Order: sequence, then C-alpha cells, then structure tokens
Amino acid sequence: MTGAGRGIGYDLVKQLSEQQNAVIYAGVRGALAEYQQLASLVAQFPDVIFPLKITSASQEDNTAAAEYVRSKEGKVDVIIANAGELGDRMTISCSGRADRSKAGPVVSFLWQS
Repeated sequence: MTGAGRGIGYDLVKQLSEQQNAVIYAGVRGALAEYQQLASLVAQFPDVIFPLKITSASQEDNTAAAEYVRSKEGKVDVIIANAGELGDRMTISCSGRADRSKAGPVVSFLWQS
C-alpha cells in the first residue's frame, strides 16, 4: 500500500493489521521515524506490517518495492495505490478493467494538475 503513513492509508493499514493472515507492506516516502503512528503500529504488529520506502512517482522505487515483495512473498495479492497530493487545481479520472486472466482487477488513476 502506498501512502500508508497517514490519513486513509494509515487507517487502512490499522484495520487490515487486525485481520487474520494479513501481511502488509506499508509504503511511505520517507523514513519510518517520520510517521510516528505507523511506527507504533509496526511495533505492535511486527510480523504483519513491514514498512517499505516507495514514492509513487518514482519508477526506481516502484521496481525496487515490487522486487523486494516478490522476493519475500513470491506474489502480491492486492495493491492499494493510495498516495497522492491534492493541489489547488487538479482533475482526477479513473479507469478500471477486470482482466480475468490475471489475479484480479486493475484500476488506474490519472492525476492532472
């Protein structure tokens, strides 16, 4: 999950961490110490929540995060792309498609400022 350090992302991590058999890679842009609530939650659920450095706009971060999770888990069941910043003027468009040959639906968001 991207944007896991605060707001909706943090709340989702908190709720999901209480689910049986959950494994959560909580993506944040900076060091975990910058996100005190998340750091506390990681300490409470050390076998469930794994912090991960990821900046959504960085192809390098995305690739490194995907390779790291694949090396640990062998697969990814769900990706929650929650990161973003809301500027003064921004349009949001959403397109989704369900590809039955894949593990699940793919939803992409285009942010334009």
